[in-house]
Amino acid sequence: MSPMDLPGIDTHAGLQVAAMDARLYRKLLAMFVEDHADFADQFSESSAAGRQEETVRLAHTLKGTSGNIGASGVRAAAEKLETLCANNADAAAIAAALADTVQ
Repeated sequence: MSPMDLPGIDTHAGLQVAAMDARLYRKLLAMFVEDHADFADQFSESSAAGRQEETVRLAHTLKGTSGNIGASGVRAAAEKLETLCANNADAAAIAAALADTVQ
């Protein structure tokens, strides 16, 4: 089975998480897109409302699911975002980390 070519995603790593089941991996990719399409808006709204626990959870969930599909760049950025939120970092640092995560 040859991995799919998706820029920024290690499809081989994602396929390994899916037990080399291409159908399952495509389902995971579709779920990722559906579940996180509005991540930036949700995160920004939660952050603006001062809901720290929710912002940490949102970043944590993105970190885990992006790791599952092989999106290591998104995973690393979300991990930084999660850490900053958990440690009550200043708003500018969180905004910069969010921008990195979304990019």
